[in-house]
Amino acid sequence: MRTFLILAAGNSTRFGSDKLREPIKGLTLPEYALKFAVENGAERVCVTLNRKSVMTDGHLVYHPILEDLNSRHWDLEVEIAFQDENAYGPGAAITAWEGKIEDDFTVLFGDNYYEGKLPDLSPDWTHFSYKNLGTSPRNLQLAAVIDNFIVEKPHAFLGGRFFCGFAHFPRDFWSTLPQLQKSGRGEYEITDMINLAGNTQAWSLDELGIKWGDITYKSDIEKIERLIG
Repeated sequence: MRTFLILAAGNSTRFGSDKLREPIKGLTLPEYALKFAVENGAERVCVTLNRKSVMTDGHLVYHPILEDLNSRHWDLEVEIAFQDENAYGPGAAITAWEGKIEDDFTVLFGDNYYEGKLPDLSPDWTHFSYKNLGTSPRNLQLAAVIDNFIVEKPHAFLGGRFFCGFAHFPRDFWSTLPQLQKSGRGEYEITDMINLAGNTQAWSLDELGIKWGDITYKSDIEKIERLIG
C-alpha cells in the first residue's frame, strides 16, 4: 500500500495568518500536497493536524484544513491524527502516527508546493530530497545536506544542498524512535529521524524534475504562483 503522510499542524508564526489555509490559484498548499499524493499513486493519505485549530460555528465542530481537503472529492478518505500539544517540530507530527502506520510511507509538508513524479522508492530504505540553492542569508536557517547526511540548521552555509521536499521512511522506521532526542530547540526533528533510520538515499528535486516551493512569509506566495504557472 502506498501511504502518504501530510504534516499540517504548523502554527504559521512568521506568516502572519494561517498559511495552510491561504488559497493560491484556487487551492491551499495542503490541497496541493494531497493532489500530488493522489497523482503519485496514493492508496492511503494520513494528515497530522493541530488540535488548537479545531473550530465551531455553534452547532458543528470542525477542522478547517480537513474541510478544505475533503471538499475536493479525491475519492480517497483522508485519515487524521492530532499532534501532541506538548511536542513540537515536524518529527512530533510524524510520531502522532506511531502504531497507526505499519507500511513504509512518504512524508510531505503541508506548507510546501509539489508537482511532478516521484521515483521508485524502496520500502526498505530511507529516502529524502534536496535542492541546490544559491547564496542567500535565508539558507542559514535550513538543514544542509552533506553526502547522504543532513545537518540540522548548522547556520554556516549560505548556499549549496539543502534538505527540502519529501522524506520516505521504511517499514521498520518506528523501531528507531527510542533513540530520538529533542533538539536544542526542544523539537523532534525530521532530519534526526532520517539520519537515525539509516540506509539513506538522497534525491535531487531538480534532477527528478519535481517542482517544489515553500512559504514562510507572505512575499513567498508569488514564488509559488510562478511555479504553478
